[in-house]
Amino acid sequence: MPEDLRATVEHLKAELKPKRFAHTMGVARCAAVLAQRYGVDPAKARLAAFLHDCAKDNTAELARLYGLRVEDSPEPIRHAPVGAAHAKWAYGITDREVLQAISLHTVCGSNMTALDKIIYLADKIEPGRSYAGMEEIRQAMARSLNEGMLSCIDHTAAYLTKTGQRMHPATIAAREEIQNQQKRG
Repeated sequence: MPEDLRATVEHLKAELKPKRFAHTMGVARCAAVLAQRYGVDPAKARLAAFLHDCAKDNTAELARLYGLRVEDSPEPIRHAPVGAAHAKWAYGITDREVLQAISLHTVCGSNMTALDKIIYLADKIEPGRSYAGMEEIRQAMARSLNEGMLSCIDHTAAYLTKTGQRMHPATIAAREEIQNQQKRG
């Protein structure tokens, strides 16, 4: 592991709760494997994965610090845009692809890159997670990144419907975009 990445990981270890840090390590391992499989720079994937939840344990405080208004967003997704800002200002990350992958890892978005999709999926399927449908998502992901995305989004939609919640408009747009890409071949 490069020295600058090692310093980032040590900073995260001090900043995150132990359970969150363990999750982050699982996401980073998963992202590195997916990056290799899908031709994405593994170093970028690992960096984005390490930092994807860097604001999760103190989202409100960091949002205030960076002047971000996230109150209108549902609680589970607020940390993503705040995390991108925190990665930039506290960790010195300037790579726009890495910052975008952090920002989109909860609700997706239009024009997602392969890196964005890898971080989104790695967060959902890392070995520490267990939920109904995960094996289907992993099988779809083995066929293609887009099939993995559609399977994951569809399972998320089913869960949200079951719990009386709605899917975020950005996730709906991402699903439609990926479906259109699939149709075009």
